[in-house]
Amino acid sequence: MLTLLQLCAFVLWSFLLWSGLQVLLRKKPALAQWPTGYWLALFCCTLPLWPPLKWQQEWVIPAALLQPVAETTAYWTAQVMHPSLSAQLHWSELLLMLLSGIWLSGACWRLWQLRQQWRRLSQLSAQADNLALSAVLQGINPAAADKLVARLAKLQIKQQQGTGSPFVFGFFRLSLLLPANFSDFPPAERVLLLQHELCHVQRCDPQQLLCWRLLAALCWFNPVVSKLEAAFVRAMEFCVDRQVLASQPELALSYGKAMLTSLKYQQYASQVSAGFTQQQLDEQFYQQRLMQLFQPVPLWPARRLAALVVVLLLLMLLGYLLMSQLWGQHAAPRQWQWPLQQVEVNSAFGVKSAIRQYRPHSGLDLAGHAGDEVRAVATARVLIADNSTLHPNLGLVVLLDHGAGYQTLYAHLQQVNVQPGDRVLAGAPIAAVGSSGKATGAHLHFELLHQGVPQDPMLYLPALP
Repeated sequence: MLTLLQLCAFVLWSFLLWSGLQVLLRKKPALAQWPTGYWLALFCCTLPLWPPLKWQQEWVIPAALLQPVAETTAYWTAQVMHPSLSAQLHWSELLLMLLSGIWLSGACWRLWQLRQQWRRLSQLSAQADNLALSAVLQGINPAAADKLVARLAKLQIKQQQGTGSPFVFGFFRLSLLLPANFSDFPPAERVLLLQHELCHVQRCDPQQLLCWRLLAALCWFNPVVSKLEAAFVRAMEFCVDRQVLASQPELALSYGKAMLTSLKYQQYASQVSAGFTQQQLDEQFYQQRLMQLFQPVPLWPARRLAALVVVLLLLMLLGYLLMSQLWGQHAAPRQWQWPLQQVEVNSAFGVKSAIRQYRPHSGLDLAGHAGDEVRAVATARVLIADNSTLHPNLGLVVLLDHGAGYQTLYAHLQQVNVQPGDRVLAGAPIAAVGSSGKATGAHLHFELLHQGVPQDPMLYLPALP
């Protein structure tokens, strides 16, 4: 159930962050051109999915365990307290299974669509003709060509069969796909187009785009992830435009002409490739890009960006601590198991006998031989493992805390294998059967308590064969 709550919190928290981000971008539009900021925003969105921090806490020993068994006067009746025994959790588990199936179906569909896009681009790349580097640089100024040769040599350059926009495709082995009409562009515009694609390669934009697409497919139920992906693509193009013209602002007009020509002939641009133009970007965005060529928005200095990152990380840390406090201790065990391999109940819960002065039994007495292995009934933390903290009648004991107010006691032990503070898994050996304390022979006295009140363990443990 905690997972379902975390997923709901993930979606709601993402919408809150996205709304806050829009307010911030209206006041500080320069941040919209910072691609790394959207990765940081995505990281902040995942806060509810982080595992809660286990707080150091003061463990409370149930008062019932500090009293002599023979002097206990209250009659403890069994109550169905564990969530796994209630109809509500049963329906919530079915709901969780249903939602998990819906998520898996949606993720598979989105991943299949992404695979089809990748497959079409792979086919396009396979059908394209290999292009010699000399043919790519033909007619280009030698000085400009010399700056491009070394960087272009690392790519597999191919020419598409149709007109369109150049783009970079691949993940490990990148290919630069040029349109059939690439040679029709003026030399200055060809240089700018090549510089643009090389900037994408330098920034690892093809790999980042694919990662965003995969995350958007897996988190299809959260629209904010897709919004962040689209915002990242926009910021990426703004950043590359600025980087290309940083040392040659006088070529802004030629750059704008090359952009308009590429848009005119655009055919194969895809959401999983980095290129001069993108099909998923609207006309308004390209108008903004053209405006930025001649009236660029001043970027924040690196120090201010670093300070912003530090502040966000500190806020995330504070939010994580608060979230951990909100989630509280780990949830109650969903399944329990018997503490002994061979189970034989000698005395059931609530039974009255002379040895206890006809007071109701607060747990189960399980038959066993001295030295038999005693196991944890569920994952827990060890609170007590000695013969001095609880009443001497119980002898050598182990007390485990399972979270959500559930604790189990193992008494009359011969020896213990754990220490207070240890974390034990379900089924882990923790002690050995014995006859310490007030016992008529070797056996295990086992109690299960909720909020300090003994419960009938038979209502929680698996049915006896």
